[in-house]
Parts: sequence; structure tokens; C-alpha cells
Amino acid sequence: MNIDIMGLVLLLCGVYIIYAAIILKKDGIVTRSIMASKAKDPDRMRDREGFAAFLFPRALALGTICCLEAVWEVFVAPMGSPYTQISPFLLLVVGAAVVLYISAVRKAEKTFY
Repeated sequence: MNIDIMGLVLLLCGVYIIYAAIILKKDGIVTRSIMASKAKDPDRMRDREGFAAFLFPRALALGTICCLEAVWEVFVAPMGSPYTQISPFLLLVVGAAVVLYISAVRKAEKTFY
């Protein structure tokens, strides 16, 4: 079975983003590498609950999209599915989700810091 390394990396990234979203919602811990730029200090946040409420669904959606795309690339597409032609489209969906997430993080930084 030919395993796509980039698909596995994308799967791990998706799982990590989902984990960071759950930790944000549950404990209020901001994962700096995913949810804030390096210039922002999470300890100086004015409204941590509002930040979590704003960013949690977006981070969860991004992580889920990454995981689903990775599962498609690693497990479904190599089996010769008749739908393998949608793989480039799925990569565009992941790219769009990343861009939307980054803009949401920037908006959250302006609003809650």
C-alpha cells in the first residue's frame, strides 16, 4: 500500500488542531502556535472566554477538514475509488479553510486582546 507522507502529516496536524481547540474550550489554554501570533501574549488577553467561544468552532472545523482530507488522501484515493479526481478540489478546500482560519485568528486578536 502506497502511503502518502503528506497525508499523514496533514492528519497529525488536524488531530493537533482539534486537541488544541478542545484544550482552549475546556481549560482556556491558548496554544500559541495555532491560535495566536508570536507577537501576542495570551496572558494579556482581555476576554479569554470570548476568545474561546469565537475561535473554538473555527479551530474544530479546520482540524476536522484537515483530518477528513488526510483520510481521503491516505486511505480512500489509493484504493482506486472512482472519485479520485476530486482530490485537487479537496486540497483547495483545505487551503481555503486555512486562509479563513488565519483571518479569524487575526480578527480574534484585534477583538479580544
